[in-house]
Amino acid sequence: MEKLKEFFKENWILLFSFIYIISPIDLIPGDLASGIGLIDDMAVLLSTSIFLFVKFLLRKKEEVPKK
Repeated sequence: MEKLKEFFKENWILLFSFIYIISPIDLIPGDLASGIGLIDDMAVLLSTSIFLFVKFLLRKKEEVPKK
């Protein structure tokens, strides 16, 4: 149970992003036009990807031994 709590604590943004992308509720409705409804999903996906990349770089920087 403790590992699950730690996972949620570290990866909450991934979980919320995944839920938002698969949910039928969007900020920009897809019924307006066929491609416009995907803009908010793509924005969430892009911002989550950038967040993960920065998080990865910061962890790698911490792992590098200082001389």
